[in-house]
Amino acid sequence: MRQLCVALCTLSLVLAAAFADARAEPRRLKASEIAEALTGNTVEGIWGQTPYRSYFDGNGVTLYKPQGRSADAGRWKVDKTRHQYCSWWERSGWSCYDLYRDGDSIIWGIPGTSTRYPSALLKGKRL
Repeated sequence: MRQLCVALCTLSLVLAAAFADARAEPRRLKASEIAEALTGNTVEGIWGQTPYRSYFDGNGVTLYKPQGRSADAGRWKVDKTRHQYCSWWERSGWSCYDLYRDGDSIIWGIPGTSTRYPSALLKGKRL
């Protein structure tokens, strides 16, 4: 009887931990985590209604390629004070975003809003 009780208690703890993990919110990334996740890698997602891929070179150049169009080159950096990703584009200048991680997903958050854009993190340059 004691072994059955121990087994049931152990099972309930394992299930509770699994349930808690499944409900976990995406975690906001710190500056060093943003740089580590993006440098030398690509993300794929939908911004607004446009599917895209974007590559982040280690030298601060970023390439943004909307589906069906040619790539546009910009700049990127990490704001180490605000723990944000920042990009510069000729048409719009600098913009910064909060980044969240959920497994292999990178979620772009527009500061001060609840707007978020999920994307898949792909290893290497995959435009």
